[in-house]
Amino acid sequence: MTNISPMEKALVGKVIARANLENGAVVLTFTDGTSFERDKTYEGVITATLRQRDGTVLMTTRI
Repeated sequence: MTNISPMEKALVGKVIARANLENGAVVLTFTDGTSFERDKTYEGVITATLRQRDGTVLMTTRI
C-alpha cells in the first residue's frame, strides 16, 4: 500500500484553472481559488506550497 503525503491528499480532486510554468517555478491555480506553487531555491531546495484564495499558506513541504 502506498503512503500518501498530506500535500497529495489536499490536492486530490482539484481542477486546474490556470498554470504558470515560467522561470523554473510551477504555479497552479485551481477552480476553487486555491493555488499550488513549486519552487527551487538557488541552493537547490525544492519546496511545495498550497495557498488559500487570499494567499494564506495552508501547508508547505520540502520535496
